[in-house]
Amino acid sequence: MMYPNAIIVTINASDTSDFIAFQTFDRRRRKSDRFFISKENLCRILCGSTDETIERDICSYCRIRPDGENIRFSFNWLRIDSLMNITGYAQSFSIHREIIDKAVDGEAVQKVVILDPNAIHKAKVDITPSAHRVIRNMDAAHRNALRKAMRDSFDYGASDEVTLYGDGSRDFYFASEGIRGGLVCHTNRRGGKYYQIHT
Repeated sequence: MMYPNAIIVTINASDTSDFIAFQTFDRRRRKSDRFFISKENLCRILCGSTDETIERDICSYCRIRPDGENIRFSFNWLRIDSLMNITGYAQSFSIHREIIDKAVDGEAVQKVVILDPNAIHKAKVDITPSAHRVIRNMDAAHRNALRKAMRDSFDYGASDEVTLYGDGSRDFYFASEGIRGGLVCHTNRRGGKYYQIHT
């Protein structure tokens, strides 16, 4: 089964830019859109502000607000045709604060898979023998990075099953119904370890 409402969010950041690019791909609508959000407004929420902020990018706009350990993004993607008719759609999801914090720090590209938010069943995580072998040989830093990636990169309230396979000494291959890819370990500028999804 494919998740008809799955959303893939690619977050593209840079040290030299004051903005972060959010690119979303909505499986149900088969649409991809791109939006630039200022680091300043995201920093305000990361530093404890409880106020909602609104960002505008050409015709579209996004409401951003704190949501517990996450930040909630509510996009309204709008277009105006040559006859001045306005069309568009809404798209909402939450992303863990740690992921946004990394983007604000300038970590290049992060990808978040948000599986069918309307599902009500729970996920099963199947760790294969090859993945067990990788995990057994990990140090504490890599284990912690993997734990955070598994927590933040999948919407467990929506997924049927995620299967994790070992792929080398530190990396993994994952398969979920409709989505497959790699869970690859990286090192940030401060020497910290983190995992990103590559599809």
